[in-house]
Amino acid sequence: MLEVKQFFALSMVLLITLSSMYFSILANWMSQENDGKDFHIGVTFCSNTMAKARLLVDRVKHYTNLFAVDSGSST
Repeated sequence: MLEVKQFFALSMVLLITLSSMYFSILANWMSQENDGKDFHIGVTFCSNTMAKARLLVDRVKHYTNLFAVDSGSST
């Protein structure tokens, strides 16, 4: 009967150890996966000339990864 209790205790220690290692590795992997790549800094352009659009793109190209163009009529 003592062997069954020892086996059960060893199994529980092993299960707890492996579970904590799994969650630790998973948390570390998830924190490294999302390192700011999904964050967008953007500008919008609401004029009607290409020269103004190019000027704005050249001005903000180093710090933005989203450029929205308003293509509606200006009436």
